[in-house]
Order: sequence, then structure tokens, then C-alpha cells
Amino acid sequence: MKIKSIRNLSRFKHIIWVLLKYGFDDVIHRLDLPGSFILKRINRIKGPLTVNERIRMVFQELGPTFIKFGQILSMRPDLVPGLLVLELKKLQDQVPPSPKQAVQTLLEKALSRPMNTVFSEFDWTPLGSASLAQVHRARLAKEDKVVAVKIQRPDIRPLIRADLNILTYIAGRLNELRTYQLYDFPGLVEELRFSLTRELDFTREARNMMIFQKTLSYPDLMFIPEVFDDYTTPYVLTMELVEGIRVDRLDGSLFNREKLARNGARIMLDQILRQGFFHADPHQGNLLIMEDGRLCFLDWGMTGRITRDLRHRLIDLIQALIQKDSETILRLIPHLTADAPSDLNRNRLERDLLDLIDSYYDFSLKEIQIGEIVLSLMNLLNEHRLRIRSDFALMSRALLALEGLGKELAPDFNLIEEARILIAELVKERWSIKTLSEDLRSQGMNLYDLVQDFPARLQALFRKVDKGDLTFTFKHTGLSALNTTLERISNRVTFGIIIAALIVGSSMIITTGVKPLLFGFPALGVVGYLVSGILGIWLIINILRKKKF
Repeated sequence: MKIKSIRNLSRFKHIIWVLLKYGFDDVIHRLDLPGSFILKRINRIKGPLTVNERIRMVFQELGPTFIKFGQILSMRPDLVPGLLVLELKKLQDQVPPSPKQAVQTLLEKALSRPMNTVFSEFDWTPLGSASLAQVHRARLAKEDKVVAVKIQRPDIRPLIRADLNILTYIAGRLNELRTYQLYDFPGLVEELRFSLTRELDFTREARNMMIFQKTLSYPDLMFIPEVFDDYTTPYVLTMELVEGIRVDRLDGSLFNREKLARNGARIMLDQILRQGFFHADPHQGNLLIMEDGRLCFLDWGMTGRITRDLRHRLIDLIQALIQKDSETILRLIPHLTADAPSDLNRNRLERDLLDLIDSYYDFSLKEIQIGEIVLSLMNLLNEHRLRIRSDFALMSRALLALEGLGKELAPDFNLIEEARILIAELVKERWSIKTLSEDLRSQGMNLYDLVQDFPARLQALFRKVDKGDLTFTFKHTGLSALNTTLERISNRVTFGIIIAALIVGSSMIITTGVKPLLFGFPALGVVGYLVSGILGIWLIINILRKKKF
């Protein structure tokens, strides 16, 4: 992939400038990115900053796409070192609001009507302003209801498209280096693209809210705002304004914090383990406590879906972790990870699992922190080059956030205690006659389809063999790095030939004595020597700086 458009080139130059500003020269050189020529012109950030702090500051300065990428990386403790995860969690998604005129233009264009026909009141001071959108308080003219209007930032989409194009390019270069192949940067960028595409479509967020309203198991514990579909588009989301207290501002309130923690756990565990459709970002800023004690989740742009099979595997995993059953955990690993490497040492993996289980063997149920154990398991799998499935990683991140939120509300909160009753119910449902008969019927239909299709597929295979059309496809991997190296070598050889030609040509001109003269020699020959000398010095410096000789 190549960076083609002028917008992309300009943005690409800015990204390189920021990387150099924070001292990541090695990244530029190792990936062979253009930009070395501006090394001397950068005013570098000075001060005792750690590498992790500098990485966070790079993401922060580069804006919404990179802030979101940093947040996604912070959800993958199986890939990212713990200290960097903690640093990336500090990323602030708060920016100054967009100009009033730009917001009004986008709003009226999105709603296809003048603002005063939709809203009888509109507060231009945002309730909140983030990198993708800002929220305003308003009153609907027709319904006479107070609403929150979430408006997408003008011109955010072209910027994100350019950034994704550049990140795809950089991820491809990283993936060419064997050291980074385990991290699957192209997959992470694709996950970012998928996440941002969904978050930038506010009709999808509205649909998520309506789905949760219909499947809500605990209406007495949770509230989901009403969505006003007539005033919602991909760029604008209009919903009921909810008044409440944010979790991080509960100090001094009369709410029972332990009860709130248990209620939040019941809601989230039901979403994950029973519904398979869950709010994937349950942090403090996304949760309000209403006056009647009900919880209200905000920002439904990031949600997760998991299949019934994966829900069953997760229940089995939690039970196996509680029961310290390494054999069951080992059996479940293929369902939680992508393809295993061909040289996977299963004996060593099982031994490491036993070591992990031994680390909390003497713990009582109340002392077990499921989030910490799942995180340790993910790190262990990463050490064995087993990549976690993205849906399982998202679900694990939600569990970690939920456990952290519960601890924030009530220090004695224990997620395992809250999950135990629900898991017992779900296990009973799973092995009920009704569920087993449904599973048997589904598997029977799959088997019937397989048997029915088998003769036709076999016949098609034999036809190809008879015609000599049977082909096998082999895929070469890792050749792009070789191609890049050969291209670099050929460019340098070509450059060297041009310099040599300049020197030879200049020497021939010098011997002719042709006028005009410069320093007593033909001027054209002297200029040729100067140009070839400058180009030669530049080539030598370039080779020495990149240490590829």
C-alpha cells in the first residue's frame, strides 16, 4: 500500500514530525519511513519522560484516530506491556468545541430542515466535547421534551480516512519485521477501522440503545434513554436527556455504593453471559446514577457481540479457573485464540497454566479477582504466541473495567461472588432438556446439509481431476521485506552510477578548457564536481545513519 493523496502526504509528514519531536527517530529509521531529512529541524520535547509517557503524548497530539487507537491498545493487555496500558488509559478524549456556525451548518444539513423548526431551545455551550462529537442540551419544538443532541464534528471523517490509510501503511511495514508479527498490527488497525466506522454512524448507536431497551433484563436497575428516531441521522443523535451523578463524583452522596456495585455487575454479567450483546466500555465517565438509584450507561457507540458458543466457553473458563482445572483450560484455549503456531509446545503451555493456577491456589473464593486472573491468562497465551480472538479480548476488557468500577464503588466488591449465582442459572439452562434438544436439532440439520452436499462436492472434485483443472495455491510470506531491500539497493546503485557519470563528465569538461571559467577551470565542470560531491556525501550519510551497509 502506498500513501498517494496530497492530504495523506501532508498528514503523513505531520505524523513523522510528531514522532521525531518525541524522540522516536529509531521508529522512522527501522521502518525506513521518509523523514530523516528533517531530523535537524525538530524542536524536541525535553524533560525526564519515560518511553510510555512519550508514546501516550504522541497519540494525544495526533488527535482522534490515534487517541482511539491508543484506547484499543489499552484494551489489549495481552499484547501491550502493563505499564504502557496504564499510561494509555490516561488518554484524554476532550477537545475544545467546534465553531457554532460549523455545528449549525452540519446540524441543519443532517436534519434537512432549519434548526428553529426542530428545537424551541438550543444551548450552544456543550455539555461535553470529545474528539468525535459534542453534546448539547436542547428542547424539541414538537414534542416539548428536553433532549441531549450528539453532533458529529464537522470534517472529522476525511481526517479519520487519511489517518486510517496511513496507519494501514505503517502497520504493513511493522508486520514485515519478524519482531512485530506477533502483535498483528494490520489486524489491530482493521479493528480500529471497524470500531470507528461503527462509532461514526450514530444511527447504529441509536439502534444499539433500542436493542438494549427491548432485551433489558433488569428495568428496575438500569435505565436506557429514549431515542428520537425522527431527529437521528448518521451525523446527529437525539435522545432523552438524563439527569444524574457520575460515578467518579459520588463522594458525599447518600447512595449505597456496595449495592450500586452489585447492581452494575448483575447488569453487565447478564449482558455478557446471557444476552451476548454488551456495553463494551463501562468506565466511570460512561455511567450515571439516577435519583431513584438506577444506573444509566452513556455512549453506546462501543458494543460487543459474542456467539452462544463463546458464552458457553467463557462460563466453562470461569468455572475451570475457580476449580483450578488446568486440563479444561487447556481444552478451551483453541476456542479463545486464533490459529496456534505450528511449533506450539503444549507440554510447556500446560506447565505454565499449572504455575498460574498455583499462584492463587490457596485463595478463598472471596479473594479471587477474576479480572486479574483473566489478564494473567491472556499474558501467558501471548508468551506462547497465541493471539487472542478480538471478541474475547473485548469481552475480557469489559470484565476488567467492570471489576475496576466495582472496586471503585466498594473496595470489598468481588465479581466472582456476583457471577456465581448467574453462572449456576446459566449452567442449569444450558443442560436443560429444551436447550439440549435445540442443540441436537441444530447439529442434526448441519449434518443433514453436509450429507446432502457431499456427493455433489465429490463429483465436482473428480470433474476437476479429470479435466486437469485441480490446482494448489501456495502463498509466499515475508517477501515484501526482501522486495523493499532489493529496491533500496537498486536505488543506491543507480544513484552511485549517476554520481560516477557526473564525475567522469565533469572531468572531461575540465580538460577541454571551455569558457566561462571558474577558479581558472571550466565553470560547467566545477559545478558538476560540486553537485556530485554533495550527492556523494548525502548518500554516505544516509547509508551510515540507517546502518544498513
